[in-house]
Amino acid sequence: MTELEPLFVQYLDTEPIEVDPTGCRDIADFIEIAQKKFSTELDEFPLAKLTLHRYTGTKLKGDIKITSLVKSNGFINNYDNPLLLRYADGLLPLTRKT
Repeated sequence: MTELEPLFVQYLDTEPIEVDPTGCRDIADFIEIAQKKFSTELDEFPLAKLTLHRYTGTKLKGDIKITSLVKSNGFINNYDNPLLLRYADGLLPLTRKT
């Protein structure tokens, strides 16, 4: 597998951060890695409820290969056009204050 560059990912209003896709076969694997990078915000949320979207809003299916995404026509990923990590189609659960 060709070495992939880190991809910018943003969650809610956080600053986009780089997430290394090395070792990820598909979007589902990448979401798991991204969840760990945003751990303080996403530790309580089940992995199955997280989705990844293009900056334009298009939801990416979990079985899409990372290499296919990166090589797809028109794919742009930078600080200003990050992938977007969302929870259950944008509905966030209420978190309890401890």
